[in-house]
Amino acid sequence: HRDLHSCPTRRSSDLDLLITITYNDDCRFKEWVDHYQEYKDELYLHIIVDNNSSENYQRLLKESFPDSVIIELGYNGGCTAAYNAGIKYALENPQVDAISLMGNDIKVPTGNMTKLYDFLMSTPNYSFVYPIILHPGEPDGIAWEYGQTYDKQKMQPYAIIRNSKISDLPEFLIAESGPGGCNLAKRSFYEINGLQDEKMFMYSDEMDTAIRAAKNGLVFATTKNIFAWHLHINEPGKKQRNPMSAYLMARNHIYLARKHFGRKTMLKTFGKEFKKSLHSLILSIYKGDCKEGIKYSWNMLKGSFAGLFNNMKNDF
Repeated sequence: HRDLHSCPTRRSSDLDLLITITYNDDCRFKEWVDHYQEYKDELYLHIIVDNNSSENYQRLLKESFPDSVIIELGYNGGCTAAYNAGIKYALENPQVDAISLMGNDIKVPTGNMTKLYDFLMSTPNYSFVYPIILHPGEPDGIAWEYGQTYDKQKMQPYAIIRNSKISDLPEFLIAESGPGGCNLAKRSFYEINGLQDEKMFMYSDEMDTAIRAAKNGLVFATTKNIFAWHLHINEPGKKQRNPMSAYLMARNHIYLARKHFGRKTMLKTFGKEFKKSLHSLILSIYKGDCKEGIKYSWNMLKGSFAGLFNNMKNDF
C-alpha cells in the first residue's frame, strides 16, 4: 500500500486519480482486471477501497492490483462511505487535480480516460464530466442515453436524449446530473460540493451530488466523442439486483425529497414510490414470481415506509 505523498511527481503524461470500490465482487473480478489493463497507464494513481471483503478476496486484490493503493475500510460502508474514503485520501495530495469514480463493471477503452481528462480541462466552466455510457449489446453507433437531468418529485435521473444516432448528437452537452460510477471531476468540485452523504449507503447518491452541485453553480458536461460500456455483471443465476437495492432506492428517493425540497415534495415522492412498489408486488404475485419478484417488490414497499419515517439506519 503506497503512501500517496511518496508517489512520483506528475508528468505531462500523468492524468487523473481513479477510485474503484469493491466488496467480494468475485463474479466480475476477472473482467475488472482485464478492463483495468486498458486504461491503467493513463492514470496518475489508482485507489481501491474495499468494503470489508473476505480475507481471500483481499489477498486476491493485492495480488491482482500490485501498483494500486488499497484502502481497507474495515466495515461495509456501501458506495458513499467507500468513495468518501478514496476522495479524502486523494485530496491530501495537492498534485491531484482530477478524481474519477469508476465502477468495476465499467469498460473504458484505451485512450478514453485521456480524452475525458482533456475534455474536463478544456474550459474552466466544466466541473464534472462523463462519457456516453453504452450497455451490452447496443450498437456502437447508437446512444442509449446522452446527458442526464432529474425529476424533482420522483428523485430519479433520466436521459436528456435517448436512443439516437451518435452522429446526430451535438458535440457536447451541458447537463444537470451525471452517472455516479463513471465520471471525472476536478478536485475543486469536491472542495466546493463536499463529500457524499453516507446516510444513503448506496443508490441515488448521484442525485444528491447533482442537486447540491446546482446550488453551488457547478457544471456537468458530456461529449459524444468518449465512450464507456456498463456491463451489469450480476451474480450467476440472478435475474435482477439484490432485493436490498429496491429498499435503498425507494428509501433514498424519499429521503432526498425531504432533504432538498421539503415535506410537501417528500409526501408526493412517497406516494409515487408506494404506488410503484404496490403495483410491482401485485404483479409479481399474479405472475407467481415468488422467488425473486415478490421479495424485490416487498423490499421496495418497506423502503418506501423507511423513507417516509426517515429511517436511515444501514445496519443490514
